Amino acid sequence: MKKLTIALSALCMAVVLAAVLAGCAQPAASSQAAGGAGGASETAPAASSEAAQTAEPHIEGTYYGRYDIVDRDIGVPAFSVFLPNDWEATLYSDWTVVSADVPGMEEVAITSPDGLASITIDSCQSYTQGPTGAEGQDFGAYTTYMNYLDAGAFTDAYINSAYGGAATLVRELPDDSATLALLAQYLDALVAQANAAGERVTGGGAIGGITSVAEPAAYSMCRRQYQVGSQQIETSVVNVALTQTISGPALTEQYLHWRIPYSIVYTAASADAFAQYHDIYETIVANSYFTTEYYAAVEYISGCIAKAAMDAKAAASSGASGYSSSGYESATAESTNEKVIGMWDDYINEVDSYTTLDGGTVKTSMYNDVVAQSGDEFFVGSSTSDVPAGFTELSKSY
Repeated sequence: MKKLTIALSALCMAVVLAAVLAGCAQPAASSQAAGGAGGASETAPAASSEAAQTAEPHIEGTYYGRYDIVDRDIGVPAFSVFLPNDWEATLYSDWTVVSADVPGMEEVAITSPDGLASITIDSCQSYTQGPTGAEGQDFGAYTTYMNYLDAGAFTDAYINSAYGGAATLVRELPDDSATLALLAQYLDALVAQANAAGERVTGGGAIGGITSVAEPAAYSMCRRQYQVGSQQIETSVVNVALTQTISGPALTEQYLHWRIPYSIVYTAASADAFAQYHDIYETIVANSYFTTEYYAAVEYISGCIAKAAMDAKAAASSGASGYSSSGYESATAESTNEKVIGMWDDYINEVDSYTTLDGGTVKTSMYNDVVAQSGDEFFVGSSTSDVPAGFTELSKSY
């Protein structure tokens, strides 16, 4: 079986005066380690399921296992994946992203055995819209400036860039009130962290009469399905933004800091393949995540950038090479992290939760009728009669 990890990133940016640290962490489940990489990682090796090999006669269903993919740049497991037999997951990383807020970027590419379906999951991306409206990379402030795009506009920009305007919108799912409420809570947490950082840096106006005040600006979500030729593509994106107003004796400036906590793209070669693998796609994403260690690394390197009185790019590079997760604890509130991690499956409203044998939770598409467990392996099928020998059927948790 293979491995994977979902990407929802968090770290709040404060331009000019401070870099605000934040993180979205999910408690890591016990898993086997697999090789990853900086740049392009090694593909997590396939391992056939013992239960799948011994079950006779062949049972219709899907066997899943949980694994981690290690980012070799920082030497920690960055993505935890819940993946079926024979599917592959590969991690790509970039720790030179021009962002004092989120200086590391992870992308996970997941493919079906026949190559007819794929899933791409990107970790958090962070941008700032400055007073001048100019766009580009500023290595002095270690900031990427980009004019604000809400979740729908961000999705449109991605699709137009990837497919050159050839994509046709098939359907758009309505916003989900529960997910919007979670986004609002997430944004409030980022605003509180930004104000705390601004208070520390400016001394509440005591330093040069300068103050920094952050306020919520916007949050949005977007899930759409497109068609390009015979291909079917489904995208899921969420977005939050906060304003930072910096006031001094002679100048007042306002910045809009915005971020995409995660973006997910599911692509299938045909409508039949789209329908065939859609339940597996939802199950993979609902149970996979970027790890606590990954977010701790992001916070650590962001802190290096904020404190270094040197070229920010060099500071980020030295921070990455010197990072160790040993004994490091994230400063971000666990409750906020967990809420952000849960957004995707709350969003789709098409997953059921089951209680695992150790009291944890595993989620699968609501169109599956049975989930069973044997050790660290899970079976997902359509009927209780399909449960393989040696597996214990799990109960739904409500």
